[in-house]
Amino acid sequence: MSAKPTLATLREQQYFDILALAEKAGVNPLAVDRMLRRQPVQLYQAELVLTALSDELSQDYTLETVDIVLAPEKGKES
Repeated sequence: MSAKPTLATLREQQYFDILALAEKAGVNPLAVDRMLRRQPVQLYQAELVLTALSDELSQDYTLETVDIVLAPEKGKES
């Protein structure tokens, strides 16, 4: 089990609006919803959302500090 918090855990600790975060990040709200439900998202979507969340909450959230499930990159599937 990962010691990193999930996006859902962060939302429990400090509420954020899914639609507002998605708009600020420039992604479809379904991408944020997928991240909350620990379903795979594209790397660029995760980075955009974490950058927007970092700005909104005055924290430094990255893929190194938040447990996000990423979709396999095209051409790099094992």
